[in-house]
Amino acid sequence: THRIVTRPCSNMDLHTFFLMIRRPPRSTLFPYTTLFRSCTNNANVTGTGSGGTAAGIAYIITENTIVEDCVNNGKLSMQNGMAAGIAVNVYSSTIKNCINNGSINGYNIASGIVIDVQGELIPGTTEISGCINKGRIEANSYYDHYASGICSKYKGNFDSPGKLIISNCVNEGYVKGGTVAGIICEANGKLEITSCENNGNIDGDDSAAGICEYINNAQNHNKIKISNCKNNGDISAESAAGIVDYGYYFDINNCINNGNILSDRCGGGILAYVYGVNGSELINNGDINAYEYAGGICADRKSVV
Repeated sequence: THRIVTRPCSNMDLHTFFLMIRRPPRSTLFPYTTLFRSCTNNANVTGTGSGGTAAGIAYIITENTIVEDCVNNGKLSMQNGMAAGIAVNVYSSTIKNCINNGSINGYNIASGIVIDVQGELIPGTTEISGCINKGRIEANSYYDHYASGICSKYKGNFDSPGKLIISNCVNEGYVKGGTVAGIICEANGKLEITSCENNGNIDGDDSAAGICEYINNAQNHNKIKISNCKNNGDISAESAAGIVDYGYYFDINNCINNGNILSDRCGGGILAYVYGVNGSELINNGDINAYEYAGGICADRKSVV
């Protein structure tokens, strides 16, 4: 096993270093362990190209990489693409104790920590733990725009051994977009969310949640768990919930909503529209104001146990 380790570095060091670690000798056998530790970006990063990306630390985090104690303080803006405080694409790696303090503005996707965790083409477990977003996050395209405090999308594989674990993460920032969440917007694959908290207000044009907006598990794989999470921010959208807005077949326990929920259609203190959910020890303390369906715990459910 090989390990590549960085020293504490500023954003001026990162570009050269990142090019080096992405071009290993052809004769070298994997796996690699690459470590980014105590790296800080203090500069503003701006892009104008169509479909481009902007990241505070790195565009791609490949397999067996650890990103630890890194900070983005810069303002990131991608007028026609995606922007994230730490990384855009992540494959089977660990993101630990990272902080975004800068405002993030993307055209179609924006996230405080990571945009896209990939677990489908390259199966493996990715863990995001102890991360904090303190910046304002905004995605501003007219259609299909995602914004999140921690992670925007997870594309996994229910049949592979890998999964996404998000633990002890906190969103403190205001989040605005079409599909929005304090922690993660959309998950498709084995997922565990534990001990996460949203303290920022979440404002969605379409749908919004304090923790997770959409869980895509229509085939009932029984491999998604959410526990010990809390929402303290106000949530507003056409469909809105304190913890999970929309999803299929997952376990949720010991979660609390303290924020107010404002919805043009479907609003729930914990859940909005869900199917086949096992829920226990769920508490709502926030006011619910919805036009069509409203519930203290769940607004519109087909099956909740």
